[in-house]
Amino acid sequence: MLAGCGQQTIDNPPARNAAAPAADPAQPGPQVFRDNWPAKVPTRGLAKGLALPLEAYMTSYADEIAVQQARDNAETACMRRYGFANWRTEDLGTAPPLADNASNMPRRYGLTDLSEAKEYGYRPPHPGRESTPPPERDAADAVTVLQGRQDGGDVTSFKGKALPDGGCTGEVNRKVGTLDANLVERLSGESFERSQQTAAVKAVMGQWSQCMKGRGHEVNNVWDTDKLYPPVAGAASSEEIKLATDDVECKTTTGLVKVWFDEETAIQKQLIKDNKASLEGARSRRNSTLSTASAINAAR
Repeated sequence: MLAGCGQQTIDNPPARNAAAPAADPAQPGPQVFRDNWPAKVPTRGLAKGLALPLEAYMTSYADEIAVQQARDNAETACMRRYGFANWRTEDLGTAPPLADNASNMPRRYGLTDLSEAKEYGYRPPHPGRESTPPPERDAADAVTVLQGRQDGGDVTSFKGKALPDGGCTGEVNRKVGTLDANLVERLSGESFERSQQTAAVKAVMGQWSQCMKGRGHEVNNVWDTDKLYPPVAGAASSEEIKLATDDVECKTTTGLVKVWFDEETAIQKQLIKDNKASLEGARSRRNSTLSTASAINAAR
């Protein structure tokens, strides 16, 4: 969800906290864990309260999980019709992102939370938990029923019982559907790139660079910090924490985040005007999929 915008973010942080308990095979759908899910709008740091106009058209993390939960519920029901009594899917919500949607606002303009910088450097504060691997998914018969294919060709029945077109996956696609965020995420990426070329952002980025230079860091823009301490799994070093702390403090003194946000907000408002009909159509289709997902999950 968060690719393309933000600094030194491990988009899918390694699951290394306590393992999730094994799901009960008798349950018809996946377990959903809700620990450390992101707020809809940042509640801390320099990005506190900020939301870009295009976020109104984006899918939230909770909505993504709801649709996947519905797909998993439908898949499990289908597979059990064909004798896979213990079928279940991956646990959901085990490694939540830092942001509620693809704008990645907490780190869209780089690291923005001073308290996180001082404790974690550029690393995510919540690494997530392990997900219990589901059984059976790689078994040959399971693949046949799930995909409606065997030995490279389509199959229409399993043990004398007719299969849905495309197997259980095909049935799920028709019953639940998927979320298509291509348009809004493309426009979000466009505004992000264009905003960096504005005179106001270039000027404030120069001020930030001079502030960082005064603290011993040779960086021209907020993305250059990656070159000094690339994000990897594990705890941050004292050097990374100092860099991250100086980064956020220089953003504070220069007002970089607010300037950048204001410039991108103006660009997004124009993009919405230029693409209003397409965006509204995409939002309508999204809402229809969410309504279907909600009904499926409620009937579980």
